[in-house]
Amino acid sequence: MISFLRNYILVLLLYIDFSVSAEKGISISYGTDGQASAYSTFFYQDFKLNDPLDRIKLGYLIRFSNFSSNIDLFYTDSSSSEKSSANSIQIKSPNIYSLNGGFVGNIDFLSNLGFGFNLDLFGISFGGQKIVENSNVKANPAQYNLFLYNINDLGSLNSEFYIFYTHKEFILLRTGLSHYFSEYTTDVALANNSKKFRRVSNLFFLSIGLNF
Repeated sequence: MISFLRNYILVLLLYIDFSVSAEKGISISYGTDGQASAYSTFFYQDFKLNDPLDRIKLGYLIRFSNFSSNIDLFYTDSSSSEKSSANSIQIKSPNIYSLNGGFVGNIDFLSNLGFGFNLDLFGISFGGQKIVENSNVKANPAQYNLFLYNINDLGSLNSEFYIFYTHKEFILLRTGLSHYFSEYTTDVALANNSKKFRRVSNLFFLSIGLNF
């Protein structure tokens, strides 16, 4: 459902023209689902659009993220849309860093209150080598990230759905859901004869930022 919504929003916004006014900012986020946590910092620039209500902004972001856990987490064969023990492995204390470029869109429904969406589109990931539970097999973060839709995505990608509040025009507070793909590759084929394994996490997040 989340994957459908983010792609539907992208298609809708393609039909709206840009104007010349722009706004820049930086934001810091922290999210958790009780098993894993994610930190991210991103710079963004958005542009006010020529929509009839003068409420839509659309732009780009550059985001540095970290996804980690202190416990072992299940990762599923990246080519499979269903989770099961037959196509999953456990990664010991995963920890992945990512640097991605992406898309951001915001809609104001009051002067200082609104909702928004952002999405990583491409980038790179890195991090320490990990061991697969109950084996000596080594796993590394997938090096390249690319948004291709749903199970076709490559690497580690973050997207956020949120409501925001702007205080005195430059302090930005956000809260919402982070939809986080993280991916490891193993040095030998394991479950489902695969070397690529992904985890999809939905994390509640809080964020503070500055507009300038």
